[in-house]
Amino acid sequence: MVSPIQFKQEDVKHIIEAVGKLCQQQYVFDGLLSSVSDEKIKSEIIDKQNNFIVHFNISDKEKISTLGGIDFAENAILRLVKKKGIDIDTATKDFIESSNKCGVYCLYLDFYKWNIEIWGPRGIPANQFSVNLGCGLSVDSNLKTSEPIEQILLNDSSLSFELAKKIFMLEVYAVAQNGEKEISQKGYDDFQLKFERLIYTDQLQDILKLPFVHLVEHTRQFLISILIKNDWEKIASKKQDAMELFKKNKELIYKKAEEFGYIPNADKLIKYQNMRDELEHPIQLEQKHLFPTDTQEICNDFSAVLTSLLHAKNLKIDFVHPNETEEDVKRRISQKYNKNFNLIWEMESDFSINVISAYHLVKKMDLFHSISSQYQFPLSNGKKMKEIDKLNYLSQQGLMKSSDVINLEGYLKNRNKVSHGQSNSQIYEDIEKQRKKMNCLIDKIFIKHHQKSRE
Repeated sequence: MVSPIQFKQEDVKHIIEAVGKLCQQQYVFDGLLSSVSDEKIKSEIIDKQNNFIVHFNISDKEKISTLGGIDFAENAILRLVKKKGIDIDTATKDFIESSNKCGVYCLYLDFYKWNIEIWGPRGIPANQFSVNLGCGLSVDSNLKTSEPIEQILLNDSSLSFELAKKIFMLEVYAVAQNGEKEISQKGYDDFQLKFERLIYTDQLQDILKLPFVHLVEHTRQFLISILIKNDWEKIASKKQDAMELFKKNKELIYKKAEEFGYIPNADKLIKYQNMRDELEHPIQLEQKHLFPTDTQEICNDFSAVLTSLLHAKNLKIDFVHPNETEEDVKRRISQKYNKNFNLIWEMESDFSINVISAYHLVKKMDLFHSISSQYQFPLSNGKKMKEIDKLNYLSQQGLMKSSDVINLEGYLKNRNKVSHGQSNSQIYEDIEKQRKKMNCLIDKIFIKHHQKSRE
């Protein structure tokens, strides 16, 4: 199948380069993942994260114990509902009132989509801090400072992540072993090793996710441009109306592109568009598509799109190692596809490990948007507030300091550039430099939001 228009390589340059970058990142991902052994995970991840220690049936009198776990308050409220036979609202009110009477303070942490809650007295010295999960299980601080634990966690997102992760892992392990095997240090160590490998793979996979997002974005933008330019009269009575239809319904873009002969399979691209949207909004959207660790099928499907647009014959895009000569490439790829071929496009290699931080920014900003969406913003002259005005409004609500607004606006602008394929190596470097500061700010907003929701 070929499209009704034969496009030049320059016309679809962004799509070609996006497929090439995804192939390139796949090559790097495969190499990094295959080089990680259990010993490396243990020595470089587990052994280095020793700020909090998991204990089994061990009491430490020098530690000030708090109560905590996954959605601790929600579980406590549900127990009140069951025990007293009251409704959720009444149980929530009773829980908050009893907590206030006891002077209990709640510290909120975020682990992926899970809320980790820790309830106890305010101002516990970090070196005396312990989280009691019940059944003799606890996660105890190994920190040496006597500063209040909540301040320590607010100032260092890596510590809050480690604590949240260890609470989560210990609870999941305990539930998984319930009624089957005895809970033991050895069993937990084995479980932790497998769990850390899953986390590492997921984080490393972020190398692939952003290039995929860019690939879908560039393809969608190109198809919209040619449909509006050449076929809008077949779609709506006015060009602007056709554009509005596409804005409201992304699936229509691909259906019309297939109908008019530009692409071979709309359903595949609709699936990838939905996958792209889920990656863009991992907190707000339900994850219905599992992103693969091998993107070869994705690359093949978009190569089929390019084959149609360029009137080519079975176009393939492959990553070429910098040390390979042209003869090496021809020999290797001829053997791979069992046929001869011609090189029609070459692009410079610009791999950057900082794309991991860039996708991390996307995830953190989606967490922020999931929080801000729960606030009712006033209208400004009958219109919705601009982004900067929303940030100032949230600052007035006590969600952040006024001095944080400019930084957060910058993070959001970088996030939009990254999401729409307008980023470059300089933006990636800036995001990497700002990562720790950005993490701390979003963590503080997350905590303050949940504290306000309990007031």
